[in-house]
Amino acid sequence: MKYLQMVFWLFIFSFFILAQNVDELTDITNLSIHFEGNLEAYNDAGVTLATNGQTVQLWGDQSSGNLDASQSTESFRALFATDVLGTGDGVDFDGTDNTYPLSAAILTSVGEFSVFLIVKADNNTTLRMSFSEQANVGADSRIYIGNDGTAVYGRAGSNAGDSGDIETGVLVFGTFYIHVLVGGSGTVTSYVNNEAGESGSFSQSVEGVYNMGSFGGTNNFFDGNLAMLVVYDKAVSGLERKQIMDIMANDTYLVSGYSLQALRILSFSPTFGVEDDIVIITGVNFTDVTDVTFGGVAASFVVDNSTTITATVPVGVITGVIVLTDPDETYTSLSNFIVSSGTKGLIKLRKLKRLL
Repeated sequence: MKYLQMVFWLFIFSFFILAQNVDELTDITNLSIHFEGNLEAYNDAGVTLATNGQTVQLWGDQSSGNLDASQSTESFRALFATDVLGTGDGVDFDGTDNTYPLSAAILTSVGEFSVFLIVKADNNTTLRMSFSEQANVGADSRIYIGNDGTAVYGRAGSNAGDSGDIETGVLVFGTFYIHVLVGGSGTVTSYVNNEAGESGSFSQSVEGVYNMGSFGGTNNFFDGNLAMLVVYDKAVSGLERKQIMDIMANDTYLVSGYSLQALRILSFSPTFGVEDDIVIITGVNFTDVTDVTFGGVAASFVVDNSTTITATVPVGVITGVIVLTDPDETYTSLSNFIVSSGTKGLIKLRKLKRLL
């Protein structure tokens, strides 16, 4: 009996883990680096946070790798800028000589990577790299994300054997976008906001040391503002890509032209009730929802539109979370639907009425 109980609780625990929401970048495996304007941009070597207009000497990596970006030469440092996007801060590169070499290789896989940036280009006269492998670390290990004056583009591989510039979309100067480059299984695909760009093939290694703001020691310096940079040491799945982008484009960094892509509950009302009550659930990407549960009990529901579901509190309901399921994922409400002890008599009365 004890063995069966242990197996049962292990199953329940495993299901809970599998059903957890993806609300943090660390919820997705293989996070390699994470830089964010709001977090640990220092005016010195890591003691005093930079204020608006001050230079950034060290930018702290928020991943477990602790690969901080640091610039020892003061004239090569970019400026800290507050509230560049919503309430989100960023680091402003001047397009002349601002660059931050990362302290070590951030990718260990061969041909597997995912790069995400929230970035704004201010102007351009030639190729400008917002994120790039250093030019002097081997021609067969390059990833670039940049702009050429007319379009955002990405590239992976060597100059001789790569897929060329993979355009992601027409560039509008002075506007923040989420730029993404995902490489895996010999294919690189680019994205800007909700739109997929071109894809190309490559068969090169992607290891190397990378820079923010330039292509190694060349003249390809970025002119614009970098608010966030996230890299995974793998090719993320389509669902993971949507979840990562949604986390990046949250209430802090409100990216114009981007809409949330993954399933998400934002609120439900009322937050308490009894069997047969109507509950309105609001959120995003409800169109393909197939199941709704209250406290683990299946409920009848109608998908009104992509942002609203009308559900009926099921018979046998207990206090617990509301869970939505679609063909790709499961999302759990962040708070419980409450069935309080004071409503038990009402539940019994309603059951009695159904029998009469």
